[in-house]
Amino acid sequence: MDIQRRQLLKSIGLGTAALTLASCGGAPAPTRPSPAPGPGPSPTPPAPSPGAQVGTRQSVIGMGANHPTIQTYRAAVQAMRALPASDTRNLESQARIHQDRCPHGNWYFLPWHRAYLHRFEAICRELTGENTFRLPYWDWSSDPRVPPPFWGQGNPLDHPRDAGPNDRALPEMVGQPVIDNVVLPETDFEQFASGESTTQRGGSFLGPLEARPHNHVHNFIGGDMVTFMSPRDPVFWLHHANVDRIWAMWNSRGNGNTSSSQWRDFQFNADFVDTQGNPVNVRVTDVEDTRQLGYTYDDVGDFNVPAPQAVMAPQAATLEFAAANDKPSIPGRTLSVNVPANVLQLRRAVSRAQAAGPNRVFVVISDIDAPETEQVVVRVFVNKPDATPSTPTSDPHFAGSFAFFVFSHAREHGHEQASYRIELTETLRRLALTNELGSELQIQLLPVGLAGRNVEGAHFTARKVNVVTR
Repeated sequence: MDIQRRQLLKSIGLGTAALTLASCGGAPAPTRPSPAPGPGPSPTPPAPSPGAQVGTRQSVIGMGANHPTIQTYRAAVQAMRALPASDTRNLESQARIHQDRCPHGNWYFLPWHRAYLHRFEAICRELTGENTFRLPYWDWSSDPRVPPPFWGQGNPLDHPRDAGPNDRALPEMVGQPVIDNVVLPETDFEQFASGESTTQRGGSFLGPLEARPHNHVHNFIGGDMVTFMSPRDPVFWLHHANVDRIWAMWNSRGNGNTSSSQWRDFQFNADFVDTQGNPVNVRVTDVEDTRQLGYTYDDVGDFNVPAPQAVMAPQAATLEFAAANDKPSIPGRTLSVNVPANVLQLRRAVSRAQAAGPNRVFVVISDIDAPETEQVVVRVFVNKPDATPSTPTSDPHFAGSFAFFVFSHAREHGHEQASYRIELTETLRRLALTNELGSELQIQLLPVGLAGRNVEGAHFTARKVNVVTR
């Protein structure tokens, strides 16, 4: 540990000797003077801090309260909170960036949050003088509990939360099989990264990465994490570092991002600030390669970002069966929606015996009257009207799950409403093989409340339930 760092940590009661979580409430961390306002947004792409090399973001799992990364992060958070409200690097100001600018439910979700974390990480280095600091990530698939260093009275990393230290996020939403069997095997960029949009907060559809682990972790933690001001909670940044890591892992498997100029050339104008608090502009293509931003992950390795996926001409669904619905989905109760589909056509569509190869079948759940509270996960079944909260997700009729995130307040903050797209292909194949598909198609929606949470007001109405093939 160098002298500068030792002096900084000592000044806020975080010296390496006899360090405990209770000792984190020392004197405020020293901060550098607030910079004078800059001349305007910089058009240059984000770059590592001066003197910084390509560093490695490491898993927080196994890090104790006295781990150097945790010490520096704690000091950075305390320093940010000590900055005047007028300083754009202040933690509250950083959270407001998310409230006012973040895209969700479309394909700008991943690059925007990557740029956001990168700029935040650089501010952490600036305020602590630790040029080697890289944000850790929280791999909730390995350990679904909020990491131990984020608890403790007087600890700057602690925050009011609904989840307790021993509570666990649901395996059906964050478990390793979800990542290994649902998220990472996806080869289509939009299904992986959420759907196309021409505007930053335009409505599209959520892919499984955003709809399942991302949204659920926000709701599981609770507190500020269920609002657009979620970055107030220091664990937000580690949660999103893990989402970013999964994107890097997806690329490392040979999957290219879209070549669409609408995505690659899109610019986030003055959304972020540099280490001196001045606004900066960032293009999507500037953040595709984490190494160009000065970091990589400890379990991704060296790789070249694959060539972009060719943009396919807009193509109508091969088949589309639409169903209207006006009945609410209530926690603990199964809602069945009859879809006027030609089941024989769907059986043929998913058959691997097709000369042209099988189609993919999705259910698109849209035009949603949002719930007032989002303390539920929604399980989707096919032809399972007797499904209950105790029906296992290993049931052959189970297709997938999704969760909401600030859905009821999205429009207040300029978001267009998004939809959820869940793949049915393998579910239909399973049911066809066991002759359980029948001659009619029903989609079941089953909201299941999170353990110990108040689900009053968690009902919602999905007014459109469409089954499409592509």
